[in-house]
Amino acid sequence: MKKFVIDSNENAREKALDAVFAFVEEANVAGKVVNDVASGLIAKCLNSRSKMRERGFEILLMYIEIEKQIEIEDELVKGLENKQPKIVQACLEILRKGLSVFGSKILPIKPFLKQVIPLLDDRDKTVRDESKLLLVEVYKWIGKQTLTPMIQNVKPIQ
Repeated sequence: MKKFVIDSNENAREKALDAVFAFVEEANVAGKVVNDVASGLIAKCLNSRSKMRERGFEILLMYIEIEKQIEIEDELVKGLENKQPKIVQACLEILRKGLSVFGSKILPIKPFLKQVIPLLDDRDKTVRDESKLLLVEVYKWIGKQTLTPMIQNVKPIQ
């Protein structure tokens, strides 16, 4: 499965993502390859064409739906350290969508919150904007009292 999502041919990878999505959706053994598929998706598909990017989002969210959220969250947190801003922004967006759809009971906030706060000062505008949107979603789930002490040292928006 990992070779499907990291294929160097864009057209082949696009077709392979459809197969991977069907596999994750239907196969009982899909959870066994979650780490390989997720790391490949984050590395190769989240900075590609918009159709591949959307299919990658769907696959990662499907893994959360089939209760592999811990593994997906770990891979997304690793993706936050990537040097490519497109990948970091996409990881933030998936975390936000996952939190919005599944809630903080399914997708715990604590593992990624400490990595998100420094991204508010990132040099890339899309990363800053997406981290703000993610923190707004976190605010909805944990409230002001818990979030305020963590973001006090952040520079104010100009």
